[in-house]
Amino acid sequence: MLTIVDDRNLGYALGAAQYLTKPIDRERLLAVLARYRRDRPVLIVEDDTPLRELLRRMLEREGYTVVEAAWRGIPVIVLTARDLSAEERELLNGSVTRILQKGAYGQEALLAEVRGLVGASVGQRGSARTEPS
Repeated sequence: MLTIVDDRNLGYALGAAQYLTKPIDRERLLAVLARYRRDRPVLIVEDDTPLRELLRRMLEREGYTVVEAAWRGIPVIVLTARDLSAEERELLNGSVTRILQKGAYGQEALLAEVRGLVGASVGQRGSARTEPS
């Protein structure tokens, strides 16, 4: 996770494997990425187009395959065992589609929930493209 929010505990509680803050320290980012598999693509989710393009170019120069996502166009689902405080929920408000409590869902129910959210997201994007302007 790379973010401007300097709250490592929240980042790790939300499932981040590593936590870096902006502004980006190029060497630190590359060192963190080096710990993981280079044969898998790096997903960049960034709403600031110039920054997203900068990250893409930097990582591609280092030999990484990069995939970009329009961050508003994908559902973000937080699955946590923690009971999030009102402050933590407020921080996530607007950035997260749904917060799910670990253990409250069986595997099939969790997959159904995720499928429904992804399906709704794809449907919204499809209808937005076909509506007359």
